[in-house]
Amino acid sequence: MLPSKRRLSREDDIRALFGGRGARSEYASLKFRKNSRQESRFSFVVPSKNIKKATLRNLLKRRARAIVWKNLLKIREGYDILFLFSAKAGALDYNLLEGEILSLFSRAGLAQQR
Repeated sequence: MLPSKRRLSREDDIRALFGGRGARSEYASLKFRKNSRQESRFSFVVPSKNIKKATLRNLLKRRARAIVWKNLLKIREGYDILFLFSAKAGALDYNLLEGEILSLFSRAGLAQQR
């Protein structure tokens, strides 16, 4: 699970991200902007308009958090990052979701350069 210092929870911070830069795929959108902290913070949004069942929305968010936590070393520090999932994302299994999230990081330029 993501530690609390890695979570983006203040509504003001989340709203500010909608004006930031982003990357988009068929299954999710990623919004990000530079923050003044040492670490990156994350938020995950699955609108009930897109996925009706709360259990499926929660499963998708838990999987996404686990994927980000597992790949923290591959993600650049110092950014606030928001994931907004579409209705099609509910059909993805863990491995496909991981590939989708990592490709969004790459497209947005947030993947660590090795």
